[in-house]
Amino acid sequence: MHLKKNNKVAIYVSQRSLTALDVFPIDETFNVKYNDVLMDIYEALYRLNVECDFIWPQNIGDLNKYELVFTPAMYAASQEEIDALKKYVEDGGNLFTTFKSAFANEHTKVWHDETPHGLSKVFGISYSEFMWPGDVRLIYKGKENDTDLYKVRDFMELLNIEDGASPEVLAYYSHPGLEKTAAITRNTFGKGSAVYMGCRPSKEMLSLILEDVLIDLGLLTCENRFPVIQRSGINSEGKKVDFYFNFSQKEVTAKNVNEGEDILTGEKCAKGGNITVKPWGVVIVTE
Repeated sequence: MHLKKNNKVAIYVSQRSLTALDVFPIDETFNVKYNDVLMDIYEALYRLNVECDFIWPQNIGDLNKYELVFTPAMYAASQEEIDALKKYVEDGGNLFTTFKSAFANEHTKVWHDETPHGLSKVFGISYSEFMWPGDVRLIYKGKENDTDLYKVRDFMELLNIEDGASPEVLAYYSHPGLEKTAAITRNTFGKGSAVYMGCRPSKEMLSLILEDVLIDLGLLTCENRFPVIQRSGINSEGKKVDFYFNFSQKEVTAKNVNEGEDILTGEKCAKGGNITVKPWGVVIVTE
């Protein structure tokens, strides 16, 4: 079928950071590693049906191809990488960075200035203190409760607003003495925006956070959610092809995004109409 993809979202993968965080673990008690943070991001995007590319340091010059770039736990980063990320946002890109980022250089030598090094003005924040959460929870967009949905896992940084900066604080920590301490922020820098997530929230909360960020950027256009997984591409005839997978043992209804025909049954499919997908089945619709 020779499908072509043109994803607007990317996750920036850092082998240096993976290796460095094996030596300097995020949390020795729970054995949290680089891939855990990366997979948190990917799994949330997967369940939201947001397709993404994985990119590497050799792709650092191609960031402008994407409208949103994630840099999970980019602990060890060269000055070249940091400068490229800064320019990406300044030129109109959108960056989402997690805790434990821009802490050390490519040789795992800790930077001697503000953390995250070279990116404090991009995010409008810095930090010099971090801790293990215990029973800390998040106040997200003014909402809080004592359920595990709001609980912070494994690691947290105490974010300070930079002088002269005014980032939007998406979440504070809910804990005596930390009520005014930022946990997640979003800042406008140049023509773009940058979110800094200074803690590891629950998977459910992370999904809510990413959903809000993606909606604000106009990048969440699919109504379907897991167990319906939707994937799309352009075939050799220049026509869009949409795949609807049902990863469950129950029949599900999916929302069709483009008018076309089910190539397995020959049935017509209306744009915005419902599609029935059998247990562990697939429906393929082409223009």
